[in-house]
Amino acid sequence: MENIKAIIFDGDDTLWLTEYLYDDARREARTIVEGLGLNGARWEELAQRLDQQNVAVFGFSPQRFPTSCAAAYDQFSRFCGQEPRDDVREAVRRAASQVFERAAQLVPNV
Repeated sequence: MENIKAIIFDGDDTLWLTEYLYDDARREARTIVEGLGLNGARWEELAQRLDQQNVAVFGFSPQRFPTSCAAAYDQFSRFCGQEPRDDVREAVRRAASQVFERAAQLVPNV
């Protein structure tokens, strides 16, 4: 029998709940984007698409999600004829970063 050196668990939404953290952060970032008169639903679609693409660049690191949300703001603003604002980009990034600042709930009875 081989010696086992490590056991790896994919705990997200199996041992602890995380999707609601992303939903909350995305909702807050969307509110910021909508405050500029931009279509929040379309921004959110772009942010999710960029986030999926950015797995190849950032993996599952804490930089990926906030970077994807901020990049979606930049791209969508330009698409809508607005120049992206640094303060708004940073606010979107901060909202998205909250995912990693809040504790995830443990799945009951696990």
